[in-house]
Amino acid sequence: MKPFLSITLTTLKMLFRNNQSLFFTWFLPLCLMLIIGYVTRSNDVSIRLGVVYDHANTNAQTIVDAMSAVDALEVTADTKELETAALQDNKRDLVIEIPNATPNEITVYENPSNPSQSAIGKMIVQQFFQPPATVTFITETISSKPARYIDFLVPGIISMTIMQLGIFGTAFAIVDAKQKGVLKRVIATPIRPWQYVLGNMLARLILSMTQAGILITVAWLVFDVHFNHWSWLLSLIVLGNIVFLSLGLFVSGLAKTVESVPVLANLIAFPMLLLGGIFFPTDSLPDWLKLVVEKLPIAVLADLMRSTVTLDKGLSEVYVQLLILIGWAVVTLFLANSFFRLQERD
Repeated sequence: MKPFLSITLTTLKMLFRNNQSLFFTWFLPLCLMLIIGYVTRSNDVSIRLGVVYDHANTNAQTIVDAMSAVDALEVTADTKELETAALQDNKRDLVIEIPNATPNEITVYENPSNPSQSAIGKMIVQQFFQPPATVTFITETISSKPARYIDFLVPGIISMTIMQLGIFGTAFAIVDAKQKGVLKRVIATPIRPWQYVLGNMLARLILSMTQAGILITVAWLVFDVHFNHWSWLLSLIVLGNIVFLSLGLFVSGLAKTVESVPVLANLIAFPMLLLGGIFFPTDSLPDWLKLVVEKLPIAVLADLMRSTVTLDKGLSEVYVQLLILIGWAVVTLFLANSFFRLQERD
């Protein structure tokens, strides 16, 4: 156990002393989140309100017309199915259903991804049903996709950090150690190969979790991004690291020189970075491409974080994606075990 801990601490010291590693692992993702978050930040006060009612109901029509005259409300009227679907797609902040009879009971569907807008919209809507004591509002919550771009962006940035550190950080460090003969000297010591590998992996896992903690703290303080299910977040960070650290070992097994690492690593990482739903949703992609892209490990990891940590979904709603990510972990571990070797190539 002592050699294993020594390798872990030594690797951590090397990582923190490497200015380039710190820049690309910590500073760059944080800058990306801050810059993109501020550029896309919107201060407009506008409530997207959906109304479901019978257009033959003159009383309801009068109320809807009055709502439409309020500048802060963007009123859209359609069927219940279409309006609730729009709410799930974050095209509505609030949906109300006005019954055909005298409106003594109003059903309000809220968007949990934008609670402030939903709360403000509900306060405005209540004013149109007077006196308020005669009207009972029944609130129902419908799960939806992240309403703000920053809510979509933060899990993507965390996933990108895990991928970059796992693939590039691992592959560069190990191939460089091979070329410099460090591994040959390590093998000659009482340290066992599994202790060296696991010590390196644990050090990078600690660095990855520290970086995720920094991104989460800044997102919460600066952009008011709310997080749920911390146990989910921790589990997904660990599982994501298993996938991408294994890919890093796989690349280091293929690469013969340090110069070949970026070529091999980018063949894996660049398509995921470009198409994996990190900076923009994949909904606009062609169906055939979306079918493939949504199964990429970084896309699955980011979507799982958005669903569980941002949208508060449970296991029953995300188990398929979780199984896909576990499947990727099994596949990448098999690839790492098949191609990675500690000894240098002569």
